[in-house]
Amino acid sequence: MNGEVPHTSSVYLAFVALGTDGGPTPVPALIAETDEEKKICRGSKQI
Repeated sequence: MNGEVPHTSSVYLAFVALGTDGGPTPVPALIAETDEEKKICRGSKQI
């Protein structure tokens, strides 16, 4: 072992907004602004 900590996994979570009736409700779209946010969004679309 050389003391380096490798990246071993990533996880993406999906959340559903619920309306007052308890069912799914629309929410505004996420706007990725930084390069890191854009990279994460691209990766999540591959799933």
